[in-house]
Amino acid sequence: MDEKDLSHLTDEQLAARGVPGGEKELVRRYMKSVRAKALGMARSFPAADADDLFSEGLLGLLSAVRRYDPAKGAAFATFADVCVANRMRTLVSRGAVPAKDYDFDMDELADGGVSIEDAVIDKEADGGLYDRLSDLLTDRELEVLTLYLENYSYKSAALKLGIDEKAVDNALQRAKAKIRRSLGK
Repeated sequence: MDEKDLSHLTDEQLAARGVPGGEKELVRRYMKSVRAKALGMARSFPAADADDLFSEGLLGLLSAVRRYDPAKGAAFATFADVCVANRMRTLVSRGAVPAKDYDFDMDELADGGVSIEDAVIDKEADGGLYDRLSDLLTDRELEVLTLYLENYSYKSAALKLGIDEKAVDNALQRAKAKIRRSLGK
């Protein structure tokens, strides 16, 4: 399927894994909505910077794309709106201090040279997140978390690591719990 055909697909179809360019098209479709929500929230919470809210909102949108499950019965637009709003509210509740400064080169993303997920991962790597995680997690937990962030299924991660799916799930749950504890949540 070439990218010209994407305008004819529904959001739900684009959110399905394996649609080439689907993630980029969804971000393009929802970019103005995320910006409007960020500006509205910045007016309501003067201490919050609209650009920081916008960045957090984009991360919420990427999370929605990655986690959307049509079997749950919600439209993608509804799910994305909740993810974006929750991400922005979290920023505001933390005192409007962004977790990270994401400065995406939208031209580079639009050219297809870099996927949005790769851009986020690269920005995180630049910030030393990987080093902090390697100090916090066991080697197995870090391997599983890395594969999870690369959108490996439990089955694929298990095959790659030579362990069973339950071991993947256990390692991922332990990693998430350690990260939450380290963040004080």
